[in-house]
Amino acid sequence: MEEREINLIDLLVDIMLHWRGILVFMLIAGIAMGGFSYVRSGRNSGSAVSPKGSDPKEEWEDAEAYREFLEEELTEPEKISVYSVLQSEKQYQDTLDYINNSVLMQADPQKVEKAELIFNVAAEDPGMTISLTNLYDALTTGTGFYEWLADKNDMSSFEVSELISVRRQSGILVIEGSEPEIVGKDTLKITILHADQKKCRALAASVIKYLDSQHDKLVQTVGEYEIELVDQIFSTVMDVGLTNQQNSYNNTVLSLMSSVASAKEAFTDDQKALYYLMKGEDVEESKEDEKEEETSDSETETAEQKSVRPAAPSVSLKYVVLGMFLAVFVYAFVLFCRYVFNGKLRATDNLGELYGISQLGLIPGEQEKKKFLGFVDRWILSLRDRNKRKFTAAEAMELAAAAVKISAGKNMLDTVYMIGCNLKEGALELCGQVKAKLEQENIQVQVLDNVLYNAETLEQLEAAKGVVLVEKVGSTLYTEIAKELELLKRQEIRVLGGIVVE
Repeated sequence: MEEREINLIDLLVDIMLHWRGILVFMLIAGIAMGGFSYVRSGRNSGSAVSPKGSDPKEEWEDAEAYREFLEEELTEPEKISVYSVLQSEKQYQDTLDYINNSVLMQADPQKVEKAELIFNVAAEDPGMTISLTNLYDALTTGTGFYEWLADKNDMSSFEVSELISVRRQSGILVIEGSEPEIVGKDTLKITILHADQKKCRALAASVIKYLDSQHDKLVQTVGEYEIELVDQIFSTVMDVGLTNQQNSYNNTVLSLMSSVASAKEAFTDDQKALYYLMKGEDVEESKEDEKEEETSDSETETAEQKSVRPAAPSVSLKYVVLGMFLAVFVYAFVLFCRYVFNGKLRATDNLGELYGISQLGLIPGEQEKKKFLGFVDRWILSLRDRNKRKFTAAEAMELAAAAVKISAGKNMLDTVYMIGCNLKEGALELCGQVKAKLEQENIQVQVLDNVLYNAETLEQLEAAKGVVLVEKVGSTLYTEIAKELELLKRQEIRVLGGIVVE
């Protein structure tokens, strides 16, 4: 027996022929999933009203108790979703406040006022020079420096801190012999950015004044040294770094807005209630505002009544469609498994391809009683039987009898045995018709059923010289045909061919 292959067209036709069962299963699954969605919707609506089923207004007066109830009702992922939205909203508001209040965020990056002040710090002792530079570096980045400038320029210390940056460039200390020498004095570069030219220059003047005042104080403590303003540059520049910084903050705001809106859209009623409670808002008023935003044409109820009325349970179309699609998939999968693991002969099987014997005929089965929308079945079968000529059962029997006669004549046989396993009414009737037809041609026919399972029939097979296999679709197993051929080979009985009966 050759290895069987799955005929995809035959598989598809087999599945499509069960279209009535698929529709019924789809209907059942759709109703079941619709009922599930209705129950789930009713549960959510009921739990959103009140833990005790009383007037929601009364329950909302005790916000803490209602909050505890909601936290018990909600699952952990649902609560985390609410907490995440609150955290994102806080981050969004903080970022937005910074953008609105920051001088740099409101500045035009194409026209930024920039001041650069370069100071040299020098003392007779090279080691003292390095220490003084470290000290000035700490002074110009400390809180006292920012507060002093803020006080002199009517600004906040936060604004000053983002407008001023300090960079230190140190000299190199070289020791030759016993005399240490510093190559290049230590310098401080202070950069000031501002959207307004006057304020930028005013800040620069305040920085110079501050360092001069610190020099007078430090001389009394550390001794004589020099701090010299080497250069000061004022210019209007395009700041690429500021452009990138502004874009980054704006993108952050948009991303937070989008994520918060998407998360709130997916909130259940319980999540919305917990969200408003944790924000410290009145749940009733918040729901009322939400209703006013969504609908502008309420005619029979006030906005307050809408806010406290829970949504009526409803059937979700999404669940119904999902259930129907799942039903199709499951039903088709079951049919696929049945088709693949079915070990019985099919109408599309060819005995020549499977067993290497001649197929003398394919006898179509009797037409079943008319079914509802039977034309659909006929159209589906036409997909499988396209490009094939159709015969009636009588015509196919005549052709099969002629084929048996020709095969018997070529093998010079006057007696032919027709054998099979578990021949049912259709197959036995065919054997009787072929027998009557061949006997008219002086060819004797013996019909033997269950040759593999009936000892008496098996003994009768001993006298056979030529055999025709008669196999019933949906009844005969592939293994039974293989065993019959093995038996005939062992008995040295010639196989004339096979007839398949649907």
